[in-house]
Amino acid sequence: MKDKILECFLCESRLRFSEIERGVGVRSNKLSYHLGKLVSEGILMKDSDEYILTEEGEKEIPYVSDKRFVMPVVLVAIERDGRVFLIDRKKRPFFSKLSLPAGRMIQGEGFEDAVKRIGKKFGVRCEFEKVCSVTLEHVTKVGSQKLGVGSRKLHSFLLILVKARTTSELEYVDIVGRKGEIIGSDYQLLREDLEKEIFVKSLETLD
Repeated sequence: MKDKILECFLCESRLRFSEIERGVGVRSNKLSYHLGKLVSEGILMKDSDEYILTEEGEKEIPYVSDKRFVMPVVLVAIERDGRVFLIDRKKRPFFSKLSLPAGRMIQGEGFEDAVKRIGKKFGVRCEFEKVCSVTLEHVTKVGSQKLGVGSRKLHSFLLILVKARTTSELEYVDIVGRKGEIIGSDYQLLREDLEKEIFVKSLETLD
């Protein structure tokens, strides 16, 4: 219901209750409940007989869709003498695989802040050094002929491999011969892209 209400504001800045009601096509008492909830969450505000999208609400607009989006993920590579700091992944996808410390990129965040935040999550104080590569990854669930289920794409990630430095004492891993223990994409990126560097432009625009 939240997305349906926000869709009404894609091309309008102010809407009356009746206009939202026509847009979402639900009973007035149900709509009143959801509008009240969005007002209490600070996504909408009431001005006389009109509803207005707040600044918090504006942040929601790009995500209003029934489609699932590609998720930008920062992978932090910390290397020493040809060995790399890896962690034991504790959640899906890739549960129990070795992986680079990683995390979603947060709105308004630059690479420097992302690297510090992700490092802190894993108990490491680190500093951004460079962006090595940007790769689109589709994670596919292999089908089962026995169950009559075909292969399907479960997740899509935009993998941003960055290199960082640290003064923290860490245990480093020699990835040679350990391909099966490491997330496939992490392993491939470490083997192929760690010594590369690309420039990623950062823009700040006014709405």
